[in-house]
Amino acid sequence: MNTSILEKNLENISKLNPNLSESLKNVKGLTNEIDLTQNGNGQFNLLYNSQFVHNNTDPEEEARAIFQSINSNTHNTIHVIFGLGLGYLFNEFCESAKGKIILFEPSLEIFRAVLDFVDFSKEFNRQDVFLVNNLESLQKAFFYNYLSGTQVNFVFLDFYKNNFGETLEAMYKELIHLKTLADVQVTVQKTQGERFITSALQNLETKIFIPPLANYKNLFQNKPAIIVSAGPSLNSEIETIKKYRDKVIIFAVGTAYKTLIKNGIKPDFLNIIESQNVSAQISGLETSSINFISEPYTNEAFFKADFKRRFFTCSNENIANLWFAKLQKINCGDYETKGTVSYNALFSAKILG
Repeated sequence: MNTSILEKNLENISKLNPNLSESLKNVKGLTNEIDLTQNGNGQFNLLYNSQFVHNNTDPEEEARAIFQSINSNTHNTIHVIFGLGLGYLFNEFCESAKGKIILFEPSLEIFRAVLDFVDFSKEFNRQDVFLVNNLESLQKAFFYNYLSGTQVNFVFLDFYKNNFGETLEAMYKELIHLKTLADVQVTVQKTQGERFITSALQNLETKIFIPPLANYKNLFQNKPAIIVSAGPSLNSEIETIKKYRDKVIIFAVGTAYKTLIKNGIKPDFLNIIESQNVSAQISGLETSSINFISEPYTNEAFFKADFKRRFFTCSNENIANLWFAKLQKINCGDYETKGTVSYNALFSAKILG
């Protein structure tokens, strides 16, 4: 039995991005007019609501010109392509680009229609190609491939800029944000990586018995949560927190703990991720009735303190966590911190529902 072009494409996409594959399978009909045409040279093009997706004079030359305009083409480059079309630009990068290729098609309808026409088996089976269709999957692919000194190219056809401008702009801003964040993380790992690893090794005999927070996913589903950080507005919001205390789950960062206790508010969870000894945040205070959330590299002083229960988050931005996660068979993809304890507390609340 012969396998259709569509079936082969979907099978290959399912290996790269299962969610995208399912979304494409669910496209049963078109809400826009999409047609396949040919120019005088016999080159194919797509018509989308009577607009050519590619340059209709020479779509291959258009793709070459865009590739030749990129600023970086090394093995440490990430090429982000916004829009597949019939694949001319995507194929040009697959043939000529070094580094990694992230393809983002904003229209599931265009993507689905093209899969009937073009066999992308060769391209989709490459180890350096990643398919994404939302900002979350873009983020994962970006961080997976980002190394120290990585350069990023962002390319697209005029058609996609004219028809999906808002999505393109959002994606461009997200790429700038991701690169800034990745550069910060690389710097942190370079300057503090040894301390993170040393801290993760300390009290290992205790840590290996602490459960991952994701084991209790959605434990408080749909219950409101308050994240309490130590900012200038904390004192002015104390009365609001008191008013709703019995209706919410409170996640407090270490620097806010004393203020809460001083005002008679006992949080449900205390989040501390610092690798340095900041145990002064809880010194002299009762903690035995508090649930404690930490990272594997959190300073050893907090593993000597008395807490009601302990839980681990294991964020994927830290080299010490990656090692610990492998040791414990923990999925680091469940956690993020963005390097801040407040974000760690927010993500903890999200995990618990």
